[in-house]
Amino acid sequence: LCLVKCTRNIRCYFAERLYNALKGAGTDDGTLIRVLVSRSEVDLNLIKPEFKRIAGKSL
Repeated sequence: LCLVKCTRNIRCYFAERLYNALKGAGTDDGTLIRVLVSRSEVDLNLIKPEFKRIAGKSL
């Protein structure tokens, strides 16, 4: 399922990963660091609007 999501819309996939890492009590620091560092120069600016659409707040 993750592979299908990733190939269909990579921005949405990473936005969902960030959202899931931030929701609930506490954070998944490993996922946050991995996504933010790996995507920061590539397409983080394209992930931000997707995150806002999913989470209802800005990244």
